[in-house]
This record gives sequence, structure tokens and C-alpha cells, in this order.
Amino acid sequence: MITNTAYDRIGTDDPEFSYLISISHAFRNPKWSTFLEHQGIQSDRYADLLLRGGVAYLVNDPIQVDLGLGASFKNTPSRVFVNAGGSYRFDFHKDTLIPIDDQKAVGSGGPIKKNSMKKEKRKNRRSSGNGAEDIDLGPSKKQLRKLKKAQKKGNREDSEIDF
Repeated sequence: MITNTAYDRIGTDDPEFSYLISISHAFRNPKWSTFLEHQGIQSDRYADLLLRGGVAYLVNDPIQVDLGLGASFKNTPSRVFVNAGGSYRFDFHKDTLIPIDDQKAVGSGGPIKKNSMKKEKRKNRRSSGNGAEDIDLGPSKKQLRKLKKAQKKGNREDSEIDF
């Protein structure tokens, strides 16, 4: 979504405020896209709300053509229009591409090794417990079963179970 606002004819008897809200969507073929625009114009001599929609086609990297249809919301006068346009992109910015293997590491480390984060997570998982290490929860069910079994066999003289 793109928004634009404009304040035109500043210092004249009829200054004009306008805004434009535009939404676009690229199709599966990235050379084709569609757009929908809403424009509002407000001044002492003219006010209107316009709705436009259309399609655009990217001919090649710097050239795009579009075709659209629009209409106004008011009926004094009512406006319906078709427009065709084209644009050319001036791209003076040039990036030099450096392969990822040739890039220098930033910070205090060297190159990042494959699966280094996975190994760190495994190491932390082993060193940390289940969160109840500092609480005495008593014997586990397995320990209780062993104690009761030992008691039944008569290995213990008293009938109490020690924990």
C-alpha cells in the first residue's frame, strides 16, 4: 500500500489538498500486476473522489506499460475515463555483487559453520535439566515400586518406607 498527500497552489486564493491511496498486487507471472487507487481532491473551487484500477506489464527491466479505468463518485459532473501510460526507470545505482563465500565476517567470529546453531542448542539441552532440579520432589514412581517390592520380599524388617 502506498499513500501520497499533496498541498498545491500554496499562497493563492484557491489552495488544493489531495491524497492518493494505492494498492498493487503482482500475479504469479511477476511481469503482470494489478492496481487499485483512490484519490481525493479538496479545494474551494473543486472537490472530488476518484477510483481507478488497472493492469501493468513490465516489458523489460526499465520499461513498464499500464492500462486503467477510472470514475468519480460525484455526479456534478460525473467522470468516467480510460488511461494508458508508460514509464521508464532511470537506475543509476550500481551494486557490486560479492559471492557469499568471499565476504568477510563482521564482528568477533569467523565464518559461520554449517549447523553451528543446532550443535549449540543440543549442548544447552543436555546441560539444562527439566526445571525441577532445585526442588525435592521425593522418590519417583519407579523408586517407590522398587521400595515396595523390596518390602514384600522381606528385605526390610520394619513396615515403614524410608525416603
